[in-house]
Amino acid sequence: MTAGGGMLGRMMGLNTGLPGCAFTLWGKQLAGMPPTEYSAEAISTMDDQHVNRYVNRGPYAMLEPGVCADGTPYDELLFLDQLENEIQRNCLDLLTGTKTKIPYTNAGAMQFVAACEEACERAKERGFLEPGVWKGGDTMSLAYGDALPKGYLVQAERAEDRPQTEKALRVCPPIYICANLGGAIQSVKIRVSVT
Repeated sequence: MTAGGGMLGRMMGLNTGLPGCAFTLWGKQLAGMPPTEYSAEAISTMDDQHVNRYVNRGPYAMLEPGVCADGTPYDELLFLDQLENEIQRNCLDLLTGTKTKIPYTNAGAMQFVAACEEACERAKERGFLEPGVWKGGDTMSLAYGDALPKGYLVQAERAEDRPQTEKALRVCPPIYICANLGGAIQSVKIRVSVT
């Protein structure tokens, strides 16, 4: 087995989709993989290039740092992909499951907002999204520093403000999802003072 295969197996095994299943890949053990010893210089080079490794740290065999080639944590990418997939499926279920039609109105667009909110709520239950403060750019009614009590906000542009060409093409008013990713701790700094 390769280290890449071991990482994928570990990620898929940890991602149950159930509430509270969000994880980090850093520090996890890989089944059937012996750790490799590297010099401090080699580890520094790997860190600069976002290369993962399976090493011993004292009595612990562990994967570090658990990132993609661009430095994005693998678990973040996995859960973003999962959220995107659920949003797409919910919206397609809405489109294909409607017996009549979805009207080109604010109420019609709100059906897609609700479908997106359902996917975001599942991501929050898994621990991927969390309540907090919005640190992104201003988006419709959401501004930098606003509270996100649910961990996300889904908004749609008003149907009556959209150009007639979009209405003729039956394109839903744009929907914006602002989400606050759940954080993770992977290291600790401790200060001990004694007298």
